[in-house]
Amino acid sequence: MPEKTSLDRAAVLEARRPLKPVFDARLRLGVPVIMNDCDCPEAKMVAVLTRFDSRKGIWYAQYLSPHTNMEECWTGGGLGGPTPIAEFGVRLEIRGSQYRVVTTGVPSQATYRDGVHRDWQDRQGPAWRTMRVEARTALSEATASHTEE
Repeated sequence: MPEKTSLDRAAVLEARRPLKPVFDARLRLGVPVIMNDCDCPEAKMVAVLTRFDSRKGIWYAQYLSPHTNMEECWTGGGLGGPTPIAEFGVRLEIRGSQYRVVTTGVPSQATYRDGVHRDWQDRQGPAWRTMRVEARTALSEATASHTEE
């Protein structure tokens, strides 16, 4: 009996272990995303990818809105990975120190980790919002690095 218990425990521990991230061509520096399955897909929760830690397999990002609880966010902890906002059928527009998210007319292709369909949930419409200074800098740096490539 003890062997079965130890095997069951090993199987449980293996199932709980986070999956090693695989390359995701949708993600790169500067891409606007909803960070994970817990962040509501709305303009206030849009973040821009700022760096990737390949050793840990974690993306770091800066929330655009100064009205979020955290400035920087990261993936991990079994909450799902970043989803580009384009998959929700929306796009980011920038005007100076403001941003807004507008619909493109394309239906949402976004899903939760379990495959359930996920719609854009912003109820405030495409209002212009103040952007966090650090996020504006991150967007500028990402844009500059892509134009140099």
